[in-house]
Amino acid sequence: MSLIISSVEVIKFGILLFFDQSYFLNFVKKDKVKIAYAPSIGGKNIPSQLQDQYHLNLQHFNYISTREESNIKILEKISKKKVFPVIDPTLLIDHSEWNNIIKDLNSSSITNKENYIFCYFLSNNNWYNKVISSLNPQKKYIIYSVGTSAPYSYKVKNATIIHPTPIEFIAYINHAKYIITDSFHGTIFAINFNKNFIALKRNNDTDKNSENQRFYSLLQKLNLLDYFLGKNEQYDINKIKAIDYNLINLKLNLLREQSINFLNQSLKDSKHE
Repeated sequence: MSLIISSVEVIKFGILLFFDQSYFLNFVKKDKVKIAYAPSIGGKNIPSQLQDQYHLNLQHFNYISTREESNIKILEKISKKKVFPVIDPTLLIDHSEWNNIIKDLNSSSITNKENYIFCYFLSNNNWYNKVISSLNPQKKYIIYSVGTSAPYSYKVKNATIIHPTPIEFIAYINHAKYIITDSFHGTIFAINFNKNFIALKRNNDTDKNSENQRFYSLLQKLNLLDYFLGKNEQYDINKIKAIDYNLINLKLNLLREQSINFLNQSLKDSKHE
């Protein structure tokens, strides 16, 4: 039997330098094959005082992959194991398969809405409104902003606050004219659905706890770094309004194939262990 753990930050340490060791499957019997798919350490490095614990816990895995290129050398050095680059689990299926999941909503009120800008923010940065306004200078688009547990979405000017279910969230992305987000998953769903988007930096690249690397890792591979913006960074609004996804989809399909191959090979090899 094989066990796969696949979530964004299951091996991430918290602000108090604590991490949940159960995510490393340390409770599973040693004769079971354990695979880590696309985890992230959530930051730039693993603190020195945690590295011995990470080394011991990573030994539980037979196969390790990671979502961020910058994590590979870090995890290989600490684990003394080969670490493979893969894409986020939500990208393992393309937009046609996601459309099958949301097909029951395709006749709902979401598809009947006029052209709209879809906003999804996880931080409170007032400069985001300037970017939104540049896409909507004549206010011809409705703005929908997802209400989160924190009041960030309520900072979006002239926006209608929505509280969609997970499936409705995907449907809103699917039918949006433009997407503006500071969320990594908001960004990758925009890419998967071939949408014109802007990904905004929640913090500076030089910040100690910056999580921008997860964006850089994927956007660089897809030649989409021009659409990842920080405060006061210059951008071409006309370019953002017309992203050509032909080559991007080819690159994404290749990354998808490589990631699925990692899973298939790991599961195949596990049968002989």
